[in-house]
Amino acid sequence: MREKIFATLDADESTGHVKCDPTGLDLLVRAQPSAFRDAWGGRWLGIDLTEVNEAEVIELLEGAWRSLAPKMLAASYDRTPDGGAQS
Repeated sequence: MREKIFATLDADESTGHVKCDPTGLDLLVRAQPSAFRDAWGGRWLGIDLTEVNEAEVIELLEGAWRSLAPKMLAASYDRTPDGGAQS
């Protein structure tokens, strides 16, 4: 996806940010304020990577990617052996 940023990682690699819808962001921040915070005006979720597990990070990254991916690209990903099938 050209020039579309859906996630960032701070230089110290302990904090990341993912694009997130405002409702999901609010729910995550309220549920786990030690791990999540509102970043950059309510459209980005700040994540303390020392407070969340890998599966949570993968799910958040996938959701952020899907929010910007063209529908055909997301559908193609879903057809791959591991695409979208986190369990």
